[in-house]
Amino acid sequence: MKRLFRAIRLIASCAGILSSTVALSQPQLKLERVVMLMRHGVRPPTKLQPIPVEYSPLPWPAWPVGPGLLTPHGAMAVERIATWDRAWLVENGILPAVGCPPSGQVTALASKTPRAYHTAEAWVATALPNCGVVVQHPTEGQPDLLFHILETKPTWFDGHRAYLDAVAQAPKGSIALQMLLLAPDMQRMSYALACADPCPLNTEESTLDEQEHDAPKFKGPFDYASTASESFLLEYDEGMPMSSVAWGRVTSGDIGRLLIFNSTKFKYLNRPPYIAKASAGPLARVILTAFNSPTASSLTILGGHDTNIAAVGGLIGLHWPAPSTIADDVPPASALGFELLTDGSHQLVRVFFRSQTMDQIRYLTPLKGARNQPYREYLQIPGCPRATAEIGCDLRIFTRIVEGKLR
Repeated sequence: MKRLFRAIRLIASCAGILSSTVALSQPQLKLERVVMLMRHGVRPPTKLQPIPVEYSPLPWPAWPVGPGLLTPHGAMAVERIATWDRAWLVENGILPAVGCPPSGQVTALASKTPRAYHTAEAWVATALPNCGVVVQHPTEGQPDLLFHILETKPTWFDGHRAYLDAVAQAPKGSIALQMLLLAPDMQRMSYALACADPCPLNTEESTLDEQEHDAPKFKGPFDYASTASESFLLEYDEGMPMSSVAWGRVTSGDIGRLLIFNSTKFKYLNRPPYIAKASAGPLARVILTAFNSPTASSLTILGGHDTNIAAVGGLIGLHWPAPSTIADDVPPASALGFELLTDGSHQLVRVFFRSQTMDQIRYLTPLKGARNQPYREYLQIPGCPRATAEIGCDLRIFTRIVEGKLR
């Protein structure tokens, strides 16, 4: 079957007909279920003053909504990707071409944070219009044990072990060495922020600090650089004039490079095995249940955050190139997707990462036609023998791999 699959791919590729929007190219396999873990859409920084004024004297741009909320532009970009997702789901039989799926065939769960559940609601309203699918999320004041379990400071979570696990990811186990390797990027950030010389970004120390019953936290220049890089991305994606994006001091390419601070932050705070096991464990169990329970929905939408995607990626050992940014970054409204396929006797799991480019979000590009596709790539699942990213991993093996990570 693998030889046949490769032959079909080769023929389709040569004919120019293989794309991520057409039906599955392997005729024996049928898509049974899909789980998509999505990041929320474009938002302002979560604070009016994203970083202390001593790191940048310039006034930050105004936004149309309050700190951390989904913007109207962000919601429209979500609608663009939801339209594309719907076409793919219809093409592969997960959603009906006309009308609504049967009751119970779609489950939508979201983080307690308004930008996350509003994003999930925008996706559902576009992909499943007038179908009455309700996005379930904790109400104000309730703990969020699915998307934000570490915010509850669980006593069983060992903050010291989490700190040691994070430090172990550093080159030669040295956070100071990691910061030294990022020094050229910090110089670029100093320019972007118009930070006066001697800039504290380049003179002060960045530290990784242990937290009781929580993941460690960065303090100092690195933390501010990460916040600034994400803020520049959001300004660009929001469609602000370039004179307002980092005060006109960066290009879109500069933003992609500066996001090294963001992906590095995920490396230490979300992806280390012990931290990922705790923070991504509840989401991983939802994915396993969706694929192993005979009564599970055909489609499960999980509306969360970049940290959730980074943690699930770290738990399973997944890596992805992100379009127009940097590897393992998680752009607004991007998704880590899981597919369950069957040939009638065997079940396989495939994992993909899908995202709009920076310009597709900025210009609200309609995602249709060969030239305006979102980025979508299948990912290798570590530990699955003799499986390629596009053929997938036997469900029993995938389940053992993930359950093994959660022990």
